Amino acid sequence: MRLLFLFVCGILLIYGSPALGTEATTHVLDPALVTWKSLTYKSQSFFGTATAVVELQTCLQPEIPATRDDHSSPAESYHSPPLDKFCLSVTNTIKPYLSANRFYQTKVWFSPDDGAAFRRLRLLRGEKDYLKDYIFTPSGVCRYRKTPRNLEEEKLKPELWSNSEKTFYPFPGSLSATAIVSESSLLLYYLSARILKADMLPEEICVFHKKQYHLVKLIRGTPNKIQVDYIVQQDGQNKLVKRGKMELASYRLISRPVKKDDDTKAEKFSFMGLAGNITIYFDEEARVPIRIDGDIPLIGRVHFKLQQITKIDRK
Repeated sequence: MRLLFLFVCGILLIYGSPALGTEATTHVLDPALVTWKSLTYKSQSFFGTATAVVELQTCLQPEIPATRDDHSSPAESYHSPPLDKFCLSVTNTIKPYLSANRFYQTKVWFSPDDGAAFRRLRLLRGEKDYLKDYIFTPSGVCRYRKTPRNLEEEKLKPELWSNSEKTFYPFPGSLSATAIVSESSLLLYYLSARILKADMLPEEICVFHKKQYHLVKLIRGTPNKIQVDYIVQQDGQNKLVKRGKMELASYRLISRPVKKDDDTKAEKFSFMGLAGNITIYFDEEARVPIRIDGDIPLIGRVHFKLQQITKIDRK
């Protein structure tokens, strides 16, 4: 009976609604712990191939776009800092053998000390082309969506597409007003910039996805021995090859959307284009995510294996 009681308590701790429903943790991150500035992953299956390139960049935010409508939103009077650093870029190229190729790119400007997102650009080419621009404000997230009006516009740069709309997603009243709103791509940065101890309870991270806010937990699992084969590049040094089996910590992503009290359908959570049962295998000594598992539509189960890492040169 005692074992059964402990098992039930563990399930309630991870999945219980009260723990996920109202509060999100305030995080303290240390940018100095991050050892990488670019990560390249690749996966190949029977149904296609996929690559992902993650980069910490230095670039300015673009101007807030104008729209043709007259609907106001809090974002119109809010100006996020014109940051010239701490931008995370994730580029996905998906090549299904039985469908057209798809190209996704996400850029997120964020605070390196707590992971709060300021701005996100998300571009999709190859299926239903769109450019979505998200402005994170103290009261919610404003989304500007642009699409090509016709086949001729598809050939132009996304900035020149003429179909546009604006939508505002208010901050849920069920969440603490002090909750930090992040972005799913930043979970790799979060792992790399924070020491997660084996006995630490799962922390909740509030992220804004496509149209809804989600509370995400990183559940630490049993370490796994995994075959690795990747290149390490550091400025001013020769390339090193790491090959063999490594014991890696595993972190499973558990997400639950924070819905309104209505019939709104819960959106599916995804991370770097992956959905379903998502697990990150992390080298805690080198502070590098080595493999990421999940599902991609039209390809199936994917194992994003690290191919190359470019490390930060802090000399």
